[in-house]
Amino acid sequence: MVNALVHRSLNWKAPIRIFIFDNRVEIHSPGELPNGLSVDDIVKGTSMPRNQFLFTNANFLLPYTGAGSGILRALEEGLDVTFRNEERIHEFVIVIKREPGANDQEGVQESVQETHQEMHQVEHQETNQETNQETNQETNQERRLKSSLTSSQKDIVNFCSIPRTAQEILDRIGVSNQTRTRKKYIQSLLDMGVLEMTIPEKPNDRNQKYRKRKK
Repeated sequence: MVNALVHRSLNWKAPIRIFIFDNRVEIHSPGELPNGLSVDDIVKGTSMPRNQFLFTNANFLLPYTGAGSGILRALEEGLDVTFRNEERIHEFVIVIKREPGANDQEGVQESVQETHQEMHQVEHQETNQETNQETNQETNQERRLKSSLTSSQKDIVNFCSIPRTAQEILDRIGVSNQTRTRKKYIQSLLDMGVLEMTIPEKPNDRNQKYRKRKK
């Protein structure tokens, strides 16, 4: 939705439309991709703003995390999503597949059967039980860590879904680039293990950036 609001074409008077079906969600944004931009370009993080005024102010108006990052983050989350650049009808369409709903009885029955099989296997394999316990502990630790983050820290982590410089991060939250602010807003997240350096072997490298740590 943020992409649709920021990048829609104002040359077409049609509204942004959202269609919710049992098996998919569709977002229709007026105007095809601008200036020869292709679907292959945008899934690689290429950004080409259409509305410069909206683009430069999006950071203050919307939950916006940076140029080209929205689609990359959606793909990293494992969404089954497709993009269509409909030049004939002047629309850019995003289709997000949905999991089977509660009314899909066949899907529910298959899930129940699979769960029973997995439970039966776990009951007869002690090694698997130990592994599952360790995994649950790690998951609980991750949940506790996420819940302990402040709103500013969560915003920084999401902002760093693509690598960012220290200056970009501090500009994001509106503070000056000083040793104490870098320590407070960046080093603390490094110590917590939710951010990582792109050049960890050279912490003071002038090309150093910071990104969200992958699981």
